[in-house]
Order: sequence, then structure tokens, then C-alpha cells
Amino acid sequence: MKKDRSGLPRYVRRHGSGFRAVLRVNGRRHYGPTFETADEAGAYAGRFDDLSAQRGGEAPAILTVSQACEHLLLELRQSGARPDTLDYYGKYLAVFRRVWGDERPLHQVQHRDLVAYVAKRERQVSPQTLYGKELQVAGRLFRHAIARGHIHRNPLAAIKAPRMRKERYEALSQDQVMAIVRRIEKSDMPRARFHADVVLLLFFTGLRLAEVGRLRVRDYVQDGDAATLFVDGKTDNRHQPVPRVLREPIARMIDGKQPDDPLVGSGKRRLTSRILDLWKARLKLPHFSAHVLRHSYATAMVRIGVDLPRVQAMMGHRSITQTQRYLHAASPDLQDAADALGDRPPASRGSRARRAGASDRQAASRPRRGTPAP
Repeated sequence: MKKDRSGLPRYVRRHGSGFRAVLRVNGRRHYGPTFETADEAGAYAGRFDDLSAQRGGEAPAILTVSQACEHLLLELRQSGARPDTLDYYGKYLAVFRRVWGDERPLHQVQHRDLVAYVAKRERQVSPQTLYGKELQVAGRLFRHAIARGHIHRNPLAAIKAPRMRKERYEALSQDQVMAIVRRIEKSDMPRARFHADVVLLLFFTGLRLAEVGRLRVRDYVQDGDAATLFVDGKTDNRHQPVPRVLREPIARMIDGKQPDDPLVGSGKRRLTSRILDLWKARLKLPHFSAHVLRHSYATAMVRIGVDLPRVQAMMGHRSITQTQRYLHAASPDLQDAADALGDRPPASRGSRARRAGASDRQAASRPRRGTPAP
């Protein structure tokens, strides 16, 4: 390995009692980790020489923020990502391009810039959105650029997400949901009837918000006593059976609409969530959202005796384990089962012995196999 005038390997400098590599990548200085010996630091710098040799001795091309986002989306398309996954990444990559600038080189996005970005976004979005979605997409963007040699370090490495408690969803009973619907109908709001119908649709079908937003009038089919909704699901399309109590609200929703018109409102996905947030605040409900109604639907189906495989099919889950997460252990049925254990008096020792003797006499009186009956 080549050595400079100080007798140290190329790109190696002293750092305290050790040695480290000092490199220049994309016009910016990069400091490697500190090693005890100069040879170890020289081996670290040698990997940079090997990378430069593979590229003809040239440094990696400078990549702008817009180019990095386009390269990541191209890789996702080539890997066969679903359209909703591409929309998910495109949504947050557009945020990065707006905040950091399209023509800004990606290697100029430093740790201090991300700290300021996080401090600003914490006042605009929820922690689940920021740390659970935006920064995960940003981390994949930087890792994608590191793998191709465009940047040398990940500026997100030192940013840690706070410990967030997962939201606990409560299941509402059918009586509680119908009481909420009656309170909505009695209000003086002009579209109170439509809002009540939306709550009934979510509870009696268990659909997700995105699935409700994609529903069209033509997706509702009624043939005699049977009625179904064709649902464009998260994992697979399915035909959702519609109970009789829901057919009148759906008839009000589709009244005067064309087959290609959205079933609920104007087709915006956030319309349903705004309706629920409105009544959660007006009625001062502690637990009321589309996902709470989805939990309530699964729990209500089990309470009336529907087996788990059929609940799984109607919920649109891939595995039955996922369906079991929607069943709440604090249901009245389990409480009744626990109370029944204490209501029944335990059998005495004498009664247990008499029952055991009676079962032995019955077994002795039965004819053995192969023995003709008297």
C-alpha cells in the first residue's frame, strides 16, 4: 500500500492514540472509524480505492434528491411492488423533494438538516406517521444510495424514534353502535342521516377506510334475498355479503347516482374518517373510529356463533392469526363463562365416587365386541 511522507498509509491520519481514514467523497470530507493500528485504517481506506478502481478511478456520480427518489421508485417497480406500495412511497418521497429541494445533491442532506426536519414535522403530523412511515421511507432512500456508492454514510443513523405506545382498540357492542346512530340521527346537522348510514356501513361490513373509498355504485349487487358488495381489498378482491338491516341505508346512498359514481360521498378516502372524527368530538366518545368499528364487527360475528374461518374470509385476512387479534378477550361472553364456573357448586367426594361406580357398572353391562348378546 502506498505511504505518504509521514510514513502512514494513504488517506490515513493520526486521531488521538489511534488512526483513522480521511476520505473525500463527492466533494465532501468523510472520516472513517478510529482503529488501533495504521494498517487497519489503511485496509479501511483500501476499500475506497477498490471502489474507485472499479469505476475507472472516478468518484461516484453526484445524485440529486429528485434523481435519488426516481431511482428508488424505479427499483420498486422492477422488483414487482404493488401499485398501492408505489403510491405509498411516492407520497412521502414527494414530501422530501418539496422540503429538501429537487436539485439539491443528496450527500448535502446532513444530520442537522434531518434534525430540523423532524422538529418541524413533529408539529404537523402524528408520531406514528413521522417515525413509523416518513423516516422509514427516508432510511430506505439513503440505504439505496449507499448501496450504489452515491453517499458514504446514512444521516438518519443517529436519529432514534421515541418509544410510542401502540393504540389500543376497543370493541363496541351492537347496542352501543345503534345508540350512537340514534344520537346522530336526532342531531340538527343537515347530513346527519348520511353520516348515520356511513356508521352502519362500517359496522355491518367491517370494511377498511380505503376499501370504502374505492366502492362504486356498480359494486352493490342485489339478487333476490342475497346482496353483496364487490370489495377491492388490501390483499385480494372479495364479495362481501350485506345484511338485510344495511340494504335500506345503501339504497339511500345510491339514490340518484350513476353506476360509476362512488358509493360513499365523492370518493375521497378521508371523507369517512372526517365524519367519524366529527361525531367523536361532538358526542365525546373515547373510542370511535373506522378501525374500532372493524374490531367491533369481528367480535360481534364471533359472539353470534360464526366460526373463525368464515370471519377471516369476510374480514379479508390472509391468515387466521391476524383475525384472532381482532377478537377481544374482555367480551361479555367470556365474562359469563367465568361467572358460570363460580355459580355451579363443586361436587363432593361421595358424589364423585357414586358417579365413578355407576360408570363402571355401565361399562361392565355392555357386551364385549365379538360376544353374542344374551
